[in-house]
Amino acid sequence: MQKEVELHGTPKETTETRNESSVWMTFFEETTLHGARFLAKRSLIRRIVWAIFLLMATVTCLVMITYSVIDYYHYPVQTKVGIEYRRSLRFPAVTICNVNRYKKSKIIKNQTLMSLLHYISPLPASLKNDINRSDPLLPIVLNTTKTDSLISMAGYSVDDMFWSCFWKNHAINCSEAFTTTFTSMGRCFTFNSNGSLTAERTGSSSGLWLRMKLQHEEYTPGFALSAGVKALLHEPYEVPLVHEQGFAVSAGYEALVAIRMTQIIGQALPYRGIDCIDTKASAFRNPLKFYPTYSLSGCIYECQARYVNDVCDCTLFYHPGGYRRCNVWEALVCVSKSLVSFMQNTMIETRCGCKPPCYQTLYSSQLSHLSYPNEPTLQQLKKFNYTEEYLKKEFLEMRLFYQQMNYDIIEQSPKYYFAQLIGDIGGLMGIFVGSSFLTICEFGDFLFLLLKRKFRK
Repeated sequence: MQKEVELHGTPKETTETRNESSVWMTFFEETTLHGARFLAKRSLIRRIVWAIFLLMATVTCLVMITYSVIDYYHYPVQTKVGIEYRRSLRFPAVTICNVNRYKKSKIIKNQTLMSLLHYISPLPASLKNDINRSDPLLPIVLNTTKTDSLISMAGYSVDDMFWSCFWKNHAINCSEAFTTTFTSMGRCFTFNSNGSLTAERTGSSSGLWLRMKLQHEEYTPGFALSAGVKALLHEPYEVPLVHEQGFAVSAGYEALVAIRMTQIIGQALPYRGIDCIDTKASAFRNPLKFYPTYSLSGCIYECQARYVNDVCDCTLFYHPGGYRRCNVWEALVCVSKSLVSFMQNTMIETRCGCKPPCYQTLYSSQLSHLSYPNEPTLQQLKKFNYTEEYLKKEFLEMRLFYQQMNYDIIEQSPKYYFAQLIGDIGGLMGIFVGSSFLTICEFGDFLFLLLKRKFRK
């Protein structure tokens, strides 16, 4: 009798074990988890087989749920490309610069300054004449001539560059239509700087028509290696990077510029799309100090100005901010080197933290050229005492217009939303183990009751 008790335990322990086993069997029979009821069958083989099935299905379900969760936290995006049609389209701001920064007639009387500009020009060293270092005026010119006063004195005016201007085939006052904009190319001029103009029709007669003159005789020797103008289409609030992004037009041609607008909508971090700044987010605060609207070019210019000022204790005439303006000597020995360092050292630009806005509008241009002027126009222009050679060397026309009343839209959106993740998890649970959220609640309720029963003992 004593041996039997040792083998089978006390009657109380045996009863508790049977009661606990009965509780588990009851749960397996009543739970909505598919296949669990077979674990309560009397046949040991069936219980083992179904336990294996349930284990395999549960492991597979958990593995696939893990993949879904990982995919969700990779924050993938999908890109949709489409075309939107409008009855009217915003006309871009158009910034135009003469490739010659300084007018010869404004500085020719100062031979020291002329020779200095020729010396710092982009000509090869073999083609330059060395400056007269014994010139007593040289240190005065170098140290007292500010870059901003130099560009104000010797830069082009609207009347210097534009002969006539037309908007939608109606003559307009060029001086009123263009505003002055300082860029790395000097004093430039921007049309539609406030962004108020729109185009309702396509074709060259429904846009901007300009007649310009280059004034070859005003080109500073050696400083400009070519002749013509550069133009850039951009949003009014953007800083125009004409030198880096503009297209060129030379004299003797009529340039037909067909405009194409593209709107880009990106996704900010953590999504893996365009690494951009959501300027429409409620928490967004414009980080720029000198530009009221955030733009990538404005951010780069501000960062460049800070860097140049830190290195040289001054900035150039086109940099934003209230920094001291460099004189010619400082621009020659310090700023030119610091700008090269800024553009070549990617780490410096990375520290700026400049990112494109998630919502941006880009303008592309398709150029075609016609010979200008034709014979009838040539005869008319000769009435102004212009020779044929002079007209073909000095004058050019530019027509900017929309070719179609539509624009491209490139929109990125989250590829995997949280609701989709929940749906995928529910689908996987339903397919593999036939369970739902309420089934999990059943397990939670059962474990709670089980623990409550243990503690009561």
